Amino acid sequence: MNRKQKSRLLVTLLLICLIGAVPLIQGMQGMVNAAGEVTVTVSNLSQLYSAMIQAKDGDVIGINGVINIFSTITIGDNDKHIILKRMNETSYINMDGVNSVVQNITFDGGEINSPDAFVLIYTNSSFQNVNFKNSFSNSQGGAVKVIGGTVSFDNCVFDNNKAVQGGHIYVNQMANVTIENSILQNGYATKDGGAIRNSVSPTTCNILYSTITGNSAGEFGGGISNYGFMKVTESKVYDNAATYGGADIANAAYGNLNLLESSLEILTELFKDDGIVPIDWVNDYDFESEVELHDINPEMNNSLLKLIYEIPPTEVVLAPESLGIEDDGKIRGLESGKHYKVTVDDVISYSKTDGSLTTNESEAEALTGTEIIGLTNGLTYLVEEYTPPVEEEEEEEPPADEEEPQDPIDEEPPVEEPGEEDETPGDEEQEDNDQEEQEQEEEQDTDQEEQEQTQTPSESNVDQVSSQEQTSTSTSNSSSRSTTDIAEINPSSSSVVNNYFYGDDRSTSNQNTNQADNQNPSNGQVASVSPNNIPIPISQEQTIKIDAASIVPDGVKVQEDGDGLTINVNVNVGSDVNGTNDRGSNEPLQTQSETNLTWIELVKICLLFGIFICVFRRPMSN
Repeated sequence: MNRKQKSRLLVTLLLICLIGAVPLIQGMQGMVNAAGEVTVTVSNLSQLYSAMIQAKDGDVIGINGVINIFSTITIGDNDKHIILKRMNETSYINMDGVNSVVQNITFDGGEINSPDAFVLIYTNSSFQNVNFKNSFSNSQGGAVKVIGGTVSFDNCVFDNNKAVQGGHIYVNQMANVTIENSILQNGYATKDGGAIRNSVSPTTCNILYSTITGNSAGEFGGGISNYGFMKVTESKVYDNAATYGGADIANAAYGNLNLLESSLEILTELFKDDGIVPIDWVNDYDFESEVELHDINPEMNNSLLKLIYEIPPTEVVLAPESLGIEDDGKIRGLESGKHYKVTVDDVISYSKTDGSLTTNESEAEALTGTEIIGLTNGLTYLVEEYTPPVEEEEEEEPPADEEEPQDPIDEEPPVEEPGEEDETPGDEEQEDNDQEEQEQEEEQDTDQEEQEQTQTPSESNVDQVSSQEQTSTSTSNSSSRSTTDIAEINPSSSSVVNNYFYGDDRSTSNQNTNQADNQNPSNGQVASVSPNNIPIPISQEQTIKIDAASIVPDGVKVQEDGDGLTINVNVNVGSDVNGTNDRGSNEPLQTQSETNLTWIELVKICLLFGIFICVFRRPMSN
């Protein structure tokens, strides 16, 4: 790289640095101005006018000495806001020009004690979007003293100004002042009129749509001290203070005060956006002190006024042991899915799913969110977790037919005396059968020998069974299971078999006997008789009902749906004259000596086999 190229590169870099330094310098200047540093100091109107033209937004121009304005002039610019700052105690602005206008200006007194207000006004003037602050005067009017003319303050702010009378503004005798859409706050007067001191008539001061608050006075009239004509329209005058009375307004005995917003309804509407609730205007003079106030009669209704108000609570209040976090009309920070009990003024309520409350415990529900809503600010609430009571289900009593079976072994049969025992249906049937048997024996005497020769082994077995059944009958009558008697089976009648009924209590309940004779043909089971009085065997169908408790061993359960189980057993009784069996075959019947089994034993085997199938086919599990 040759020298020319190096030179060009060096020049280029220098230009770039200069271009970047310009905005940096401007930014630093802006920071200095923002800190309130004075950019230029002036001592006359010409210098002031020139400095304001050259000033930028936010520039501070120092006022050194008295600036007299004797002509119509406009001070300030709508496009920028300029600060005029008092540099010493003898510095102030004297406005004596007709119809002068001041706009977008801040008058900063620099908190320097001065014998005069920062701005003195003698003629008609207008102030728009102007701020007055930090001006301390040892006389009348801290920021502004209006000596004469018609002066208006529109959309202005007065803050932190002090004087002996009229902390912000002092209105002299020949002036007519209107304050509109403005704020006057934090003013102080050692005597009266912490914000405004309106002198004797014909002075007039009208206050419209403005707020006067936070001001104070050493004697009376912390907000306003009126000795002339004053009209207050839709303005808020509250929260001011005075030592001896008239915290908000002090009105002299000859003052004319028109306080339009005196009714409670208008005041409430006026303060609805300020978070306070007006109660009433009251006389706050301390009559016990007996302090004399200049030209003030404390006994007059509108002499010393203070607006009593209350600040409504913005949150609910929680008891120390309460759950949740207080908020505006609600309690937050709770757990979803839980029940809560809320107590306020000894009234107990319960949470619902949407966060609302109910006093009916049966309507209590778990929260679906984390807040309890619909509460009243200022009231103290106690929130606790709540466990709803569990509704006990009523136990259904089992029906009478589902009672647990009783062990028949434990039951002791009642001891019956022989003379008092009732005659059972089985005994009556047995007597009838015996009588019929005797009649038949008489009819068969002539052919007894022939019948003995022709009698088959099965007929002999029938006679043996009859005797066995009679023995079984006497045994059954004394049994604790209360079964019916087994009647004697003979050729002229159907066999009578014990009918066992299996019920839930596993004991015999229904004792029925299927018995038919020649006199009751409707049974369909009457044995026919041959001409020789020899009975013709028939196939009889008997219904047998089983008493499971008498046979089933202890510890073995059968299915409960076997209630009323019926087993049909076909029994062949006797034989035909030709010695054939009931199947109609010519095969001779086996005798007892050949088979060693009686027909009753065969019935018992079938009975046991049926019981075996019922018990073990579908056993119930424990």
